[in-house]
Amino acid sequence: SSDLGVRAASLSGRERQICARIAGGHTTSSIAAELGIASSTVMTLRKRAYAKLGIHDRLDLCHLAA
Repeated sequence: SSDLGVRAASLSGRERQICARIAGGHTTSSIAAELGIASSTVMTLRKRAYAKLGIHDRLDLCHLAA
């Protein structure tokens, strides 16, 4: 929806990268390894992105991405 576009536009590039990988089924540790960042950083970015998108978990993210 266009609403998602508006909300997604508020995400940083890094937050978008994280969300794309989460939606693709990647784990926190695999995302961290792939991007060369700490797992805690992935979790922080995920939490921040979910808050901006108004969602709570991967399932919500997948519904939005669909």
